[in-house]
Amino acid sequence: MGGFKLLVASLVVTILAATPVPAQTSQTQTSQTQASQTQAPRSGAAASLSDDQIRDIIVQRSIAAYSGRCPCPENRMSNGARCGHRSAYERPNGEAPKCYRRDVSAEEVARFRSANRN
Repeated sequence: MGGFKLLVASLVVTILAATPVPAQTSQTQTSQTQASQTQAPRSGAAASLSDDQIRDIIVQRSIAAYSGRCPCPENRMSNGARCGHRSAYERPNGEAPKCYRRDVSAEEVARFRSANRN
């Protein structure tokens, strides 16, 4: 019976060793993907976007431009825990990424529209 257990254990190890493990997406890859999804709208497209859509684009760009791991409270640290009060958004005198629609002023929306009008 002991030989049978050894055989089963070695088969399990062989199967597990042959099973591919999906690669984890790094924060940088995620930021690059988000940045590519937030490219400037096509000519004249900014006029058809709502203010909230423009705010979302500005927020996504701000988060993608942040060089660290914790721009916003909802982001995750390398250990998987929420950044929370450790985020740049929460730290005084740190970088101030825009994490929420409410962080984007009406003036910034207007500037976005005029910069992407053509």
